[in-house]
This record gives sequence, structure tokens and C-alpha cells, in this order.
Amino acid sequence: KQWYQRRVREGSLVLKNPSGAPPLVHKTILYGSASGGIGLIGCIEKPLFELLLTLQEALARSVTSIGCIPHNVWRSFHNDRQKEPASGFVDGDLIERFLDLPRSEMSKSVHRPIL
Repeated sequence: KQWYQRRVREGSLVLKNPSGAPPLVHKTILYGSASGGIGLIGCIEKPLFELLLTLQEALARSVTSIGCIPHNVWRSFHNDRQKEPASGFVDGDLIERFLDLPRSEMSKSVHRPIL
């Protein structure tokens, strides 16, 4: 019989900022999944959330996903009885893909020049 363990703990993946500036993400929770994945859930201020959500929406339209599955379908909740779109969170995996883009593609994603 195989046992699966899942862990959820308060914590962070980074050390405190030596400059003393407040963190961008607070009230962080780390989790480990039964399949070996690790992740972080945290709170961010509304202006940063809105900026990242706008970037996420732009990236979802312009970045090709693995398997060509649209981002909104990939992150939605579904079971045998219902389907619900994902809402109220920023997908860090998608946002991180922005950093892999060439500068010209970054500019196109946000519709303004990147310095």
C-alpha cells in the first residue's frame, strides 16, 4: 500500500530582503504535493495584482502553451458535475515565461517598449 503525504506550511522560498524593504508577496504558504511538486501561495497588493493579471492575460493570448491547450482551459476547475473558470489568482508559471521572451516579444506582449 502506497501512502501519499501532502504538506502545507507557512514559509518562503527566499531570505528576507537585506534592504529592509517590505516584501511584494506576504502571508506566504508553501505546499508539497503527492506527485512531488512544490508551490507557493501568497497575498499581493491590489495594484501589483492588477498589473500581473493584465500581463497574464496578454501572455495567455501570445504564448503558445504545451499541447496547445488555452491557458483559461488549463487553469479552470472541472469535474463530472461542473466547470468553473479560474479567477482571483495570478499564475506564476505563465508570468515567469515572460522572462524567457526576446525583448521584442516582451514589448509586443505589453504594447509598449521595454527599456
